[in-house]
Amino acid sequence: MATLGLAALILVVGLLRLPAGSDDVIPHGVTVAGAELGGLTRQQATQVLETHLARLEAAPVTLTFEGRTWQPTLAELGGTIDLEHTLDRAMAGQSFFARLRTRLLGSAPDPIPLYLTLDLPKLERYLSRLAEEIDRPPAIPRLELRDGQLLLHEPQPGVRVDQDRLRKAVIQALQRLQPSTVEIPVQTVPAAYGDEDVQAAVATLSRFLAQPLTLRFEGRSWQIDPATLASLLLLVERPDAPAGQRLTVRFAHEQTASYLGILLSDLWRPAKNAQLAWNGERVVAVTESQDGLELDLPAMLAALDGALAQGLAVVPVPVKRIEPAISSNNLEALGIRELIGVGETIFAGSSPERAHNIRVAAGYLNGILIPPGATFSFNEAIGPITEERGYREGYVILAEQTVPGIGGGVCQVATTTFRAAFFAGLPFVERHPHRYRVMWYELGGWPVGFDAAIFQPGADLKFQNTTSAYILVQTAVTEEKLYVYLYGTSLGYEVELQGPEIANEVAPPPDVEEVDPSLPPGERRQVEWAKSGMDVTITRILKRGGQVVERERFFTRYEPWGNKYLVGPAPVEEATPPTEMPAPTPEGATPGDPSTERSAGEEMPANDEPDTNSTTEG
Repeated sequence: MATLGLAALILVVGLLRLPAGSDDVIPHGVTVAGAELGGLTRQQATQVLETHLARLEAAPVTLTFEGRTWQPTLAELGGTIDLEHTLDRAMAGQSFFARLRTRLLGSAPDPIPLYLTLDLPKLERYLSRLAEEIDRPPAIPRLELRDGQLLLHEPQPGVRVDQDRLRKAVIQALQRLQPSTVEIPVQTVPAAYGDEDVQAAVATLSRFLAQPLTLRFEGRSWQIDPATLASLLLLVERPDAPAGQRLTVRFAHEQTASYLGILLSDLWRPAKNAQLAWNGERVVAVTESQDGLELDLPAMLAALDGALAQGLAVVPVPVKRIEPAISSNNLEALGIRELIGVGETIFAGSSPERAHNIRVAAGYLNGILIPPGATFSFNEAIGPITEERGYREGYVILAEQTVPGIGGGVCQVATTTFRAAFFAGLPFVERHPHRYRVMWYELGGWPVGFDAAIFQPGADLKFQNTTSAYILVQTAVTEEKLYVYLYGTSLGYEVELQGPEIANEVAPPPDVEEVDPSLPPGERRQVEWAKSGMDVTITRILKRGGQVVERERFFTRYEPWGNKYLVGPAPVEEATPPTEMPAPTPEGATPGDPSTERSAGEEMPANDEPDTNSTTEG
């Protein structure tokens, strides 16, 4: 017996001393999640497991519902594989008794478990977001009025994800360590209303849709037929209301608002400001102001819902009244009490087109109101210079050329406005002089350099109303003169004009002739008159009580400009066109005087390009 026991002991010891594997490799027969790792180093086993488990990490569970699928990653579900811990266990191999059983019985070794941790709060957050995509409340019965019959289409029950069952199913799927599919479990959500509620809603609808709905405002009316009404209504569930009231009817606000915007479009009107003028003593309304009207949409929708609940057939239309900025009922509040500035220019000798354009632009400027603190823009005040707005075509100077264009003469209105604001003591935000001298602006004894050019789009004349009152702009045009008057409350300045200071005079260049195919053969027309170039500075002095408050200098660099003639093409029978000398100057007149040099191109146009080198010094 002792010998047998010793032999058995030697056999067991011998079996246990058989190599289970090297310390540097995983013992033979070891598997993890179905992957054979026996005989591999730790680094090799890591690579095998990472490849083997990649699919599990990318999409461990496919969730499905009504044909839709979701494939969250393991990380999104809160799962994390502890690869290092798993490999530590794999490297250790089997226990003593497990190795003994394997050797004696020849059985396969047990697989090493894969260590997987799960962040349950993270899993809950994912399942909650998923439920938001799937959950739906019970559908409300859909309304339809067909052939005068009210129909309620059968509602669909609601659906809600059973998150407890879904969580358990996902955890079980993860424990299998193989990608799997889980059908998302849901619960049916019954409607909160019953037959009693449906019958009450049907009664309300039947009563309301029995006739058209009439909207009324100040003697006017609009009708909405029952079929249209039914298309604008919807049923709304009220779970907390008493039985019989859990299903209410109301207008679909967004859809109804769009419909009313079309139906009542002719109800809207903008507020209309009073048109003002100075009558010699005070400001008066030439045309009365008018309140604007606008549909009060929130009040209208509430009134419609109220009519529906009470079964009314007529609903008054609520409106908002919009007061005009300038009301004829309160002219004193504008503060327009006196004449604060006058501008004057002479346009005698202008072509008919130029004189016409001056009158048109002055008409658009007349009656403009400038609020206190606002900046006046001449271009905005007169609007676009186009034929559609009454302007005529004539010769205009654009950059370096005299060409046919629209709006010659508008700069005369800008210059006159500049002078009015100048003598009112108002500060200028933007002012551009002309590129060359325009003799109209020197008629009547006005100094050279006292002008303003505009260009659309581009250069503008702007000044700020720094008074405490509105400023009324009023224009007057005689046969030869243009006036711009500014009425308001004076800044209290004594305004003086000093200058001009002239320097750097440059003689005009030689005369130029240019063929104009629009002229008759042989006709010769002067469109520009020679003028010297020079630097000019005028100064505005503002005083109060005789004391100088401010000096503001306005600098202009006028370019030299030569005589320019447009000539008609040569007659066909002549090789060269005849040369015609300029018409003699009438006795008593001076060359360059526009009163003796009338032509369609004698004006400085509104679209004259300003001299980018000119500056206004203040």
